[in-house]
Amino acid sequence: MAGTSYALMLAMPILGWLLLSAAGKPVPFFGARLPALLPENKDLAERLKEVHETIGTIGYFLICAHALAALFHHYVTRDNTLVRMLPGKSWCGPPAGYLGGTRQTHASG
Repeated sequence: MAGTSYALMLAMPILGWLLLSAAGKPVPFFGARLPALLPENKDLAERLKEVHETIGTIGYFLICAHALAALFHHYVTRDNTLVRMLPGKSWCGPPAGYLGGTRQTHASG
């Protein structure tokens, strides 16, 4: 899933640049104006817009699936996957009371 996320982060700005170029619109980039990559072509701009929107929607679903998977690991499997993602946290083993797939709920002995 990480590879797909990186591919989307690379593809979306390039598609947006191509889209604006084909639409004949300026391409702003932090106060600068990027050159057009394509000549003006309204039909191509319309198709690029559809592709850009579709890939963006797929990206939203991937982000949601990623977040749900992290919550699943945290609340259902009760492993430290979510904790390891937090900044400044290091993983030093299973949580206290973890006994190979089950949690100890009361003190033994």
